[in-house]
Amino acid sequence: MAGLAGFGMFLKRKGVDAELKRCFDRLKSSVLVVYPMHAQLRLLLDANVVGATRVFGLEALAADRLFVHLAGGVIPSIDTVYRDLARADDEAHRDLEDLMVHHGLAVVRRHQGPVHMDIDTTVEPLFGSQEGALAGPNPRYHGRPSYHPILAAIAETGTCVGAQLRPGDCGLGDADAKLLRRWVWRVRKAIGLHRTVTVRIDAGGDCARILGALHESQARFIVKAKLSPDLC
Repeated sequence: MAGLAGFGMFLKRKGVDAELKRCFDRLKSSVLVVYPMHAQLRLLLDANVVGATRVFGLEALAADRLFVHLAGGVIPSIDTVYRDLARADDEAHRDLEDLMVHHGLAVVRRHQGPVHMDIDTTVEPLFGSQEGALAGPNPRYHGRPSYHPILAAIAETGTCVGAQLRPGDCGLGDADAKLLRRWVWRVRKAIGLHRTVTVRIDAGGDCARILGALHESQARFIVKAKLSPDLC
């Protein structure tokens, strides 16, 4: 927990606190606000750093006197945090992803070798009635509601350069072409147009619209082949 003091100073030097305030305090604009949105997001960021990857983890952290002190002396109830997170609209989601990518690309810019961008989807099964969760292709929990997010990461640095949460009934196909083109151009602008970007994508990306979008982005691409049952 003591490392959070240095981590907080690091974020302040990088301008993260100011960016959170500028982008998200509009969601709670009353002068009577006790827990402004930028403070709630910083609290969740600190909690994630010390291993609490879910909002529910705040309940255990509230018993740690040092964490509470570094958080400003009080931890809001998890119900309050959930209500505040529910305030986020589409603009807030885009701003949060842009903030993550902006700071992540600083690491990519310093990388001098080849750049490989991995694009993948992953099934996240759920055990409640979370908003937007739908049943979809789930090899382990058949018929269970889930999310099916799509992610893009730079293999050499481990940097996430694109993330979008989607309901569980989504797949990878034509509808994602525009999104993937935008993510590739993010990376190209960060490292320069003279550098080579190689996109690696699963078999679901083997469709004309996605491959065309990658080509328009001046990226090479490697797509996993779809094998017929006779060849397996």
